[in-house]
Amino acid sequence: MIAIDWPARAKPVDVALRPQPTVLSQRPRVTLDVPPVMFPEEQLARDVKLVIVHAGTRELLFASDPQPVSPTERPDMTIEIVASVRLGASATRGTALLIEVRDARTDAVLASTPSTLMIELRQTNDNAGW
Repeated sequence: MIAIDWPARAKPVDVALRPQPTVLSQRPRVTLDVPPVMFPEEQLARDVKLVIVHAGTRELLFASDPQPVSPTERPDMTIEIVASVRLGASATRGTALLIEVRDARTDAVLASTPSTLMIELRQTNDNAGW
């Protein structure tokens, strides 16, 4: 006799954030690892977004557009997300940052890692740069 145990409820796909000790540009790029699962159909795809905040004040400095993440059986699945400077953001070189990957729908933090800003950030408007 074979017994099959189905999950009572499908859960969203997990993501892991690779450490990034420094932020070197106004368009930081981070890599997410998507852990492989034996049965991808048992997990739900989700949209995630990248948010980088000042570690002390929690001021939002960088943000990305939502990006879809799907479950996979592949052991080496990665996704790169690029963030942009938030309008009006400013920070000095050496500022402690917190890089977070959040669920785009609920804003729940899925993964985070500390980092350091290695450029001076002064964004005044969309066309002026820093």
